[in-house]
Amino acid sequence: MSEPGPAVTQVKLTGLADEVARLMTELGGSCEIIFGPVEQPDRGGNVTCTAQVVTHSSARAPADGQTVHVTVQAVLKVAAGALPGTGAAQQVEDSVTRALEAGLPEVQQVNTRFISAVGLPAERE
Repeated sequence: MSEPGPAVTQVKLTGLADEVARLMTELGGSCEIIFGPVEQPDRGGNVTCTAQVVTHSSARAPADGQTVHVTVQAVLKVAAGALPGTGAAQQVEDSVTRALEAGLPEVQQVNTRFISAVGLPAERE
């Protein structure tokens, strides 16, 4: 019997821009997540971002000697103006792929995917 595929849960983050940005950073560092765009602040200063959290079944640990798929998500903070379009984001993805292939010789195959390039709201002072 095959294992079930990943499940996707959608959540909406709403709050002050710096708090939503902080939560996005925390979520991005703890799970596989796909962020939607951050909406412009409303009259009260709140922004909204929709995120899809991906969860995988963890029914059992791999057996000794078994080939394993390891899913790792990295969140890169890039300086303003450094990514003028999705083409630049693709270059970042390609660089990550090459770095993993070169730095981990025991890894047989690396698959990466560009998930999003989300402009973060300006931090409040």
